[in-house]
Amino acid sequence: VNVFVFAAVVAKFQSPQKDLVWSTRGVITKRDDVPTLLIRVGNLRCHTLYNPTIRCTLLSRHVTKEGEGFMKKEVVEVMQPATISGVHTIACAVNRKSPLFPILKTSRFVKCPVLGEGNGTLDLGDHANDVMNKENHTRDTAMDDPGGSSDGDSEDSNAFQWLLHVTFTALDPIYGAELCSHTTYADDSLVGPARFKDVIGVDENGRPVIDWHAFDEHVDGCEHDAEESDDETDGDEDDVGVAPKVTKDFKASTVVSSV
Repeated sequence: VNVFVFAAVVAKFQSPQKDLVWSTRGVITKRDDVPTLLIRVGNLRCHTLYNPTIRCTLLSRHVTKEGEGFMKKEVVEVMQPATISGVHTIACAVNRKSPLFPILKTSRFVKCPVLGEGNGTLDLGDHANDVMNKENHTRDTAMDDPGGSSDGDSEDSNAFQWLLHVTFTALDPIYGAELCSHTTYADDSLVGPARFKDVIGVDENGRPVIDWHAFDEHVDGCEHDAEESDDETDGDEDDVGVAPKVTKDFKASTVVSSV
């Protein structure tokens, strides 16, 4: 019995703790004028994880010609990094061939909340014009008919219903085991046009640090200063194989690379 209890305790302490966190919201932004959905995943332990695999699956309501309704699953292509240590940004290009393109049907992802309509909008070509014209028509109709109409109810029922399921797996070299985590995003958990706040900075000793307080924060708007763009670090740049070291005050959410 003692041997069994001891083995159970040892196995408990040797089991890997995933300590993986996700951004609570996805961010719609522009990257070189291409609409892009950004999602952040972070490794709080900040050691290097090998062979990470990221899978994004779009689940949407689909009705066949025969009238059968089901949740259609489509794979969203994303880049697979070689390693991940601190923070990684998952970037999903939302072009016309992407299964995610229908999420841009609402103008809240097209109009810039800072620069206003017609300035800094996501360049979607004719699709953006169709979106805005349709919403303007709907708004005018609602003003003419305050009581509402059956057409509006019909349009709501035909709205694009979707969920984006994201899974992350990677090898933890310390425990020699695989870590796994997942999350799901819906229409009400997206913001944009916007961009994530920078999380990579430099401490007083000139060493790179990760500010975990900014991990889940975003900045509204489509444009930002060139200097900020130069200083901004993409999610892959902190995953260069250097094992970061957590400072003693972990609650301060600061991670320092040991270089």
